[in-house]
Amino acid sequence: TNLVLSAIFLGVTTLSTGALLTIALLSGLINAFFIAFFNLIPFGIFDGQKVFGWNKTVWAVAFLLSLALAAYNFSRVGWLF
Repeated sequence: TNLVLSAIFLGVTTLSTGALLTIALLSGLINAFFIAFFNLIPFGIFDGQKVFGWNKTVWAVAFLLSLALAAYNFSRVGWLF
């Protein structure tokens, strides 16, 4: 869900400016990195352990997608700080 939300916010960034652009960038970053990436870590109580145990291919695709979305969002958010 967080990967889908991040992709939606990424789409919103192409159509927006000003405050909406900032909100969309930060929301995409939060969903891709701070929620999806950390939940996909395959250790302990994170959901990544369950997904990794169920299907390693699905885990790898989701993990790499969260990294790619996070990296793209980080590259675009850099100008905010």
